[in-house]
Amino acid sequence: MEPVEIEYLQHILRDPRIEKVWFGDPSLAQVYPEKGFHAPYPFSSDLPLYTGPKRDAIGLFNPGGLKKNNYNQILAAELFQRSHPGWILETNVANYEPVMKSLGLRYRLHPWLPAEEYHQVLGGCRINMACSWAETNNYQVAEAGLLGVPSVISLTIPQPGIECDYPNSPEEIASSMEYSIEQREAPEEVRASITAFAEERNLELQDALTKAVNSP
Repeated sequence: MEPVEIEYLQHILRDPRIEKVWFGDPSLAQVYPEKGFHAPYPFSSDLPLYTGPKRDAIGLFNPGGLKKNNYNQILAAELFQRSHPGWILETNVANYEPVMKSLGLRYRLHPWLPAEEYHQVLGGCRINMACSWAETNNYQVAEAGLLGVPSVISLTIPQPGIECDYPNSPEEIASSMEYSIEQREAPEEVRASITAFAEERNLELQDALTKAVNSP
């Protein structure tokens, strides 16, 4: 957690008006048992499958915080492009543009896009990257999966994807990307795995919220 997030958490834990605090991280719920309870985050699978043309492109879209591990993922994209020179990185991490330029990376930088345009860009990619250092949830991976795009993920991401055991290693991330394109999972299969995951998590959520409401 960032310092500002820790400060905000302490504030709401002390607030007498707040009886329950919902944690997506089970560890935090255990650390603050007086008010805290754990429940998974809700998911909607309403986003339709992308059926447009595919490009040799890698998606890297996130708010740009340190836990997103963008530097190592950009290095991995550069390593991947050495053996796949026609591929391009589609991204919105503008604060890393000097790094991408210095590497000679083939990339296209996007502003924060309207939903429909963003879904067109992401859905057209063959791989999505989300190898973060710390997550309790990642809606971007779910969006990519519903669009039919597989994600290379770290072990901290609770959604289905191609796992990279060492997100601090650009070589390992690049290797997982290689595995993803070799596997060539059909978009319909990628979407089905995310949809099944969403249904299971939403049932867990309903059960957890019912228990939290009924507990003293």
